[in-house]
Amino acid sequence: MVDVATSEKRLLVVDDDRLMCWALEQEFSVHGLAVSHCHGGTDALGRVRAGACDLVILDVNLPDMNGIALLEEIRRVSPRTRAIVISADADPENIRRAIAGGAEQFLEKPFDPSTLCARVLDMFREYPVPRKHPRHACRFPVRISLLAPLPQGTCADIDHLGGVAENVGPGGCRVATDFPLASGQVVRVMAGTDDCADPFVRLIPPRATAEVRWATMAPGGFQAGLWFTTPPGRREVSPEDAA
Repeated sequence: MVDVATSEKRLLVVDDDRLMCWALEQEFSVHGLAVSHCHGGTDALGRVRAGACDLVILDVNLPDMNGIALLEEIRRVSPRTRAIVISADADPENIRRAIAGGAEQFLEKPFDPSTLCARVLDMFREYPVPRKHPRHACRFPVRISLLAPLPQGTCADIDHLGGVAENVGPGGCRVATDFPLASGQVVRVMAGTDDCADPFVRLIPPRATAEVRWATMAPGGFQAGLWFTTPPGRREVSPEDAA
């Protein structure tokens, strides 16, 4: 079924794996997205220069250049073109450089094409233009409490869910959990330790409330994108305080 909210978006897949390009084209075309592909960085840069492209999905290891270096060039010639980096090499330095270079997400290969498609569709619905604030590649523990709606018949301790913040910005973060969160749920998220050395811990507001904007299965568990509804630096007002 064609998704009206994203049907005019144009995607470019840059990967020397021809089977991957074909699989992504098949997946995205079902939703009415205009998809093209190429297998090298020089060709990709030429296509971005020649016309508007809403999103580039690019591999790190290309035959003629590094994908992260290509991302920097794309951002220079077309700042409004968004990017997702995909790679079998999910080294923390690669993730850090990709996010710092302007990628909105980093997805480790192998993955199900439908997983990437779901993230792209959610990204365009919730953020029709590139985010104003960058996300920072990081990894530190968080504690999550599910506030609403509560799942029926669950045996899980929904007040003490473990998780890991994988990247974070002033407006939200992505977390990995063992619990299947769902889009539309409201959660409370807190840094799992007060003395964490990662400087990006401070970007999570104290006892922050957040809305789950997207959720998907991931290797070893689940991932979810959280949007903070408590502004950074502002203490959440409890019902007792408000009374």
